[in-house]
Amino acid sequence: MKKLDLDRFFYRILLSNFDLKMKLTTLLLIISLFQIKANTYSQDKRISLKMSNVKLETILTKIESISAYSFLYNHKKIDVNKVLSVHAKNQKISNVLKKLFSGTDIYMVYRKHQIILKKKPSIPSKQVKKEPKAEEPQEHILEGSVYDQNGVPLPGANIIEKGTTNGTQTDFDGNFTIILKHPNPILHISYLGFISKEVNITDQTQLKITLQEDSDKLDEVVVVGYGTQSKRRVTGSISSIDVIETEKAGFLATDDVLQGRVPGVQIASTSGTPGGQQRINIRGIGSLQGNNLPLIVIDGIPINNTDPSSLNDQVFGTVNSQSPLALLNPNDIESIDILKDAASTSIYGSRGTNGVIIISTKKGKQGKAKVNFSTYAGIQHAPQKIHTANTALWLEVNNEARNNFNTDQGLTSGDSGFLSPLSNPLSPGQTEYDWTAGITNSSALIQDHNLSIHGGNDKTRFYTSLGYFNQEGWFKKSEFGRYSTKLTIEHKFNAKAKFGVNIIGNHSINNRVASHEGGLRLLVRSLEQRPADQPYHPDGSYNIGGSATLTRHNGVQVINEQDSKYKTYRGIVTVFGEFKPFEGFSYTPSFNLDYGTYHDNTYRSPLHPRGRNVNGQVFDSRNILTNILVENLFNYHKNWEDLELKATVAHSFQKQVIESSLIDARNFPSPSFTAISSAATQFAFGAKSENALDSYLGRVSFTFKDRYLLDTSFRRDGSSRFADGKRYGNFPSVSTGWILSNEPFLEENSWVSFLKLRASYGVTGSTSSIGNYNSLALVSGGADYLGNSGLTANQLANPNLTWEQARSTNIGLNLHLFDSRIKVTMDYYTRDTDDLLYDRPVHGTSGFTTFSENIGSMTNEGFELGINTSIINTDSFSWNLDFNISTAKNELTSLLSEKPIPLGYNVLKTGEAIGSIYLLKQIGIYQSDSDVPSSLAANGVRAGDVIYEDINNDGLINASDRQIVGNAFPDAFGGINNSFKYKNIDLSIFSSFSIGNDIYAAWRSGGFLAGGAAGSIRVGGGVDGLGFSQFGMLRSTAQNRWTGPGTSNTTPRAIASGTGAAFHNNQASSRWVEDGSFFRIKNITLGYSLPDTLIKKLSVDNFRIYTTGTNLFTFTKYSGYDPEASDSSDPRTFGADFLTAPPLRTVILGLTINF
Repeated sequence: MKKLDLDRFFYRILLSNFDLKMKLTTLLLIISLFQIKANTYSQDKRISLKMSNVKLETILTKIESISAYSFLYNHKKIDVNKVLSVHAKNQKISNVLKKLFSGTDIYMVYRKHQIILKKKPSIPSKQVKKEPKAEEPQEHILEGSVYDQNGVPLPGANIIEKGTTNGTQTDFDGNFTIILKHPNPILHISYLGFISKEVNITDQTQLKITLQEDSDKLDEVVVVGYGTQSKRRVTGSISSIDVIETEKAGFLATDDVLQGRVPGVQIASTSGTPGGQQRINIRGIGSLQGNNLPLIVIDGIPINNTDPSSLNDQVFGTVNSQSPLALLNPNDIESIDILKDAASTSIYGSRGTNGVIIISTKKGKQGKAKVNFSTYAGIQHAPQKIHTANTALWLEVNNEARNNFNTDQGLTSGDSGFLSPLSNPLSPGQTEYDWTAGITNSSALIQDHNLSIHGGNDKTRFYTSLGYFNQEGWFKKSEFGRYSTKLTIEHKFNAKAKFGVNIIGNHSINNRVASHEGGLRLLVRSLEQRPADQPYHPDGSYNIGGSATLTRHNGVQVINEQDSKYKTYRGIVTVFGEFKPFEGFSYTPSFNLDYGTYHDNTYRSPLHPRGRNVNGQVFDSRNILTNILVENLFNYHKNWEDLELKATVAHSFQKQVIESSLIDARNFPSPSFTAISSAATQFAFGAKSENALDSYLGRVSFTFKDRYLLDTSFRRDGSSRFADGKRYGNFPSVSTGWILSNEPFLEENSWVSFLKLRASYGVTGSTSSIGNYNSLALVSGGADYLGNSGLTANQLANPNLTWEQARSTNIGLNLHLFDSRIKVTMDYYTRDTDDLLYDRPVHGTSGFTTFSENIGSMTNEGFELGINTSIINTDSFSWNLDFNISTAKNELTSLLSEKPIPLGYNVLKTGEAIGSIYLLKQIGIYQSDSDVPSSLAANGVRAGDVIYEDINNDGLINASDRQIVGNAFPDAFGGINNSFKYKNIDLSIFSSFSIGNDIYAAWRSGGFLAGGAAGSIRVGGGVDGLGFSQFGMLRSTAQNRWTGPGTSNTTPRAIASGTGAAFHNNQASSRWVEDGSFFRIKNITLGYSLPDTLIKKLSVDNFRIYTTGTNLFTFTKYSGYDPEASDSSDPRTFGADFLTAPPLRTVILGLTINF
């Protein structure tokens, strides 16, 4: 009880500190808002000014500097060189200007934040009537506004009357006023980073202009490690996600945004549940063990990419991990940049081998405060149904199996062992039960609501947001909810000092259904139930799995009698300063904290299959993550006539601590009273894990004549995971680029807009294959003896453990054609990894099972192609087409010995690809008894049974005949995006595809692993057993079974369970290896933006409604739910599917308003 009291005390302190932080944050926000308000001027704003005998132009410039006004005038008509004086103390601007121009021929016209100076017309003589000269037309005053493609105003856009020097700029709200000089003028509008536009002006007085982003502008930047870089001058391999394009569709999850959008990135689901873990691979795999996830950096903070709740998963065999990206509200994302080659990732040193995903969230922008509101709601459905045999077909197959058994054994009715036909298992009036429908929702709701406000002035900028997301899962009772908030404030004290705070807060509640918990594989078991099986007995009690009336676990009972809630609170805080003591130099210190608490509580009632024998059970785990990062960054930038130099030097220290505790409580007095303290039996587990990383890094970039590029970087990492003398590793890189399109021989080429060649080499590292203490000898508790507690050794020390090192080479090309209407990116890469960290098996007499060593090597290579095209681009209609395709091949070049190392359905074999599927190879069906070898016939194999390839020709089929029959990794993968816009209507169609990956459909074979190196390869019959009377079966398998010569060469005959033929037919083999290739229409979005006339009436900047369909159609030969699913994040065992819950087909209706 004291421990619980201390916990409560600790949480009170946390909450009180959090409350104080929120109060301070609110105060800062209010101060910043008042500062912005203070710069919102009107004609009544008071100023003080004392200037004597100076030019009018100087006075106007001074007023512009101390107010929000700008002046417009015609230089030919307004003499700004006139010498004037002005003396005003705390007077209204309007009064100051009246006095200033008193007695002159100048008068003023106020237009929001602009003051137009005009010359008073002279009064003509009564005797002479002058006609206006043709060359002096009447003035045309035009007002307008400039926006980007999302309806966001663009302050500071340049407005020029073509052919003249007459021009102006837009104000904070994107508005402008200009006095046009010529009849029928042409207006030229430009803005940094956007495509310029020209508009013919006739008699308009109001104008709304929309500019499109231009990815070719010199100032477009991508986020790289510890800084930004001009995209034009990037020499490494970096891809960027078009966040604007994906935002239009309504974000469902940050993970999904990455799928198929850029070359080299592959996503697979490992859980299928809301908020669940996704497997993300960049350019294949980088390590032999570990999760191979890329490093994820959010606003400069490398975050923990594993879920602390995995302690539960390890202890209890569940697969529940939550995605590390689930903490982030996708609507707060400003940009996503993916670093792929070593030149880009080596700046992150020991964590860069698997690639780096850099996510930057939104910040404040200078201008009037803007409010953005977005919302959507929709419905989800399962994409397809797996059909099982009905009772009539099931009965037909089982009786055929019994008849085949009797025939094989020569038995007739009355003989001992004769199998009598089964009768209809359905009682009169009883109907078949759909077990999958019994545990899943026919439809599930999804909704998302977000509100953000941003703005600022030349001193202070802010961004703040609130978000709520909720998604029901496919399994009944499953649901994920997230509350999110964000606050960013940046304040510029002067030209040399800036301070900023960035806070991301998140609270999630995940009602989880463990679809893969131990043997409770709910989806598989729902298919394996016989069609006549029922979840309840006539008296309403549960039909218990494993009994005579129900073979498999009762999924309805499992879901009804278990409640699992996973609650998280997570905050990421960054406090930074920026100091520029002299030109070209800056110093940026920062303190970063990633802090989270994770509470996982699972209750199993006495009626649950796992709670039944212990009278109820509670698992309660609490995890605390503390991730502290302190960095000091120095930058230097210098330009000479032909040479540009950029240099970065930094020191980084990061420490991560995970504290975990878990209680397994059993035997409760009542299902309605489940307090842990009331349990008669309690088991406690605890763990604390720490690691630290001390790093020194630097980067130098040279650009010569804007044509020749050179980048070098170096990082030295010291990790606490290794012993003294082995802790530090060095990770250098060098890359070069040549912008050929800037060479004289290509400058005048009309069809090549941009051409750059790139090459890079670098070294990165990894420690993801080991834990925090693998170099140490460890002991653990629990070794009780004669009633006394004791310790036991559980790990051997290896002080020689060191870094995995990957040496990578990349050659690339960027080519833009026909005024950049076609953009091509190509990359070829290789990556050789040495000193792979692997757990070597040791002899059992040592008292240990494995010993961590650097003992392997592997290689990767691949090709990436990305094409972006602007096929049609007119004022009223546009069509853009984007396409990318990638390959990623790997090979294990050394490990232990040349002998294969079987791992379940997979194998590690030198000279072969990691992810290889290792099984017997089925090559047909025996069509007659005479075809069956005598050695197999002696075990009951007959016509209609499976033919396996006997690779050693010994006449036997056993584990020695296993061979590689497929690979989990695809030959190629990619995506296609079509986006269309016609006036105010937009349409996008995004598809992803995979070619050549294989899937072992373990759910069809019965779901049992295939033994060890020399173990049995037998599996259960499962839904493909064809005669296992205790199981259901697939409809297609039952219909396509062998029933006589020539009827089938792929699916065997029906045969009773327990026989030699049944054992022979249902061994793990290529029979269950399927082509996982697919083409998926991932996303279709149709949107409509209200026209300008309605926008003005509603007093908003943008109003868009849209509908999006996700996972609408999947074209594949795979018989399971999802060809992208994988039950494992371990690269050694990719490719087996036990029926992970699939991504749901979703249709949403959304609305976005900006004002």
